[in-house]
Amino acid sequence: MTTFQQLKGSLLVLAFSLVALSAQAQEPTNPPAAPIPPQIVAAKRVFVSNDDSDALFGVPNLIFNSFYADLKNSGRFELMLNPADADLIFTVHFINVSPEYPIHLVIADPRTGVPLWGITSHVKIWTRVPTGRKNFDEAMENLVVELNQLCTPGRKN
Repeated sequence: MTTFQQLKGSLLVLAFSLVALSAQAQEPTNPPAAPIPPQIVAAKRVFVSNDDSDALFGVPNLIFNSFYADLKNSGRFELMLNPADADLIFTVHFINVSPEYPIHLVIADPRTGVPLWGITSHVKIWTRVPTGRKNFDEAMENLVVELNQLCTPGRKN
């Protein structure tokens, strides 16, 4: 093989390597937003399920009671006492796993029980109970704000 052929081959390999590196360096594109199930946007009446009754910060049912109160104060939904009367069922959980401490909301169809959507808000790490309680309250408020945004007609995911 001549020096010219070796150089030509090396340049070809270099060109392909640069193309491959260029393709890898490009920012990935996000997929288009999936549709929000229409029953979420159309819902007026909801049932809140108490699936997590462990005491948190020494307060029994804090997760359920805080979510229920914040949801009621938002005025977005009519809160039903019977799941059969609701357009959606909301189930909220606090997962006591450091360092994220997520509060997770599952939105389900009351007729099928199928989960339609989930929203997670994270409680900031704390070292003292009063700070933890403040961080919990903020995360719960953020969860309800995100829920209300999700349920806004015309919103894109």
